[in-house]
Amino acid sequence: MSYFHDQSADDQFPKTEVQFFNLIKKYVNIVFDVGARDDIDYIKNSYDASRQFHLFEPVPEFVSNCQKQIENLEPSEDISNEIFLNPFGIGSENGVMDYYPNTQSFVFRTHGTNSVSAGLSFPIKTLDEYCQENKVNNIDFLKIDIEGAEFEVLNDCKSELHKVDNLFLEYHGKTKDLYKLISLLHILNDSGFRVYIRS
Repeated sequence: MSYFHDQSADDQFPKTEVQFFNLIKKYVNIVFDVGARDDIDYIKNSYDASRQFHLFEPVPEFVSNCQKQIENLEPSEDISNEIFLNPFGIGSENGVMDYYPNTQSFVFRTHGTNSVSAGLSFPIKTLDEYCQENKVNNIDFLKIDIEGAEFEVLNDCKSELHKVDNLFLEYHGKTKDLYKLISLLHILNDSGFRVYIRS
């Protein structure tokens, strides 16, 4: 596996997920945004070609904000994007999970900011099942920012990662759970990804 990191003063790798998307978007037709929050920047940066967007966001307030932004997008005569705004999260199993709004996570955190229960729970679905239901055979760009559940989700769908061409992942973990990061890197290696790490 090739590992790249941001230690070089000459590092030219994009510093944000949107910069990375803009770098590769000419090769991208299908985008999965897992943990979209109320951010539709990929869609806003897609006036160069028609694409298919699958956004996953379980929090109703964020879904509503995304919907309003989508409705207010400038129309284009040349571009016809398909947008699927899914009001559920992606998880390692199908069902319902407790959600902690102060950390915007399905994972109960005890480091940094401690999670506080607000009695909320939202639906989740596995990536594999979603792809099967929607007949998605290839994902050109998969972005995952799910505040601590990255390992569980990627471990669950590792047999499907061969369908993904480009992956942008924000990883959250504890020092004592370093084995999860190591396992995650092995999953990515086994799936044929070259890895760039930015701290």
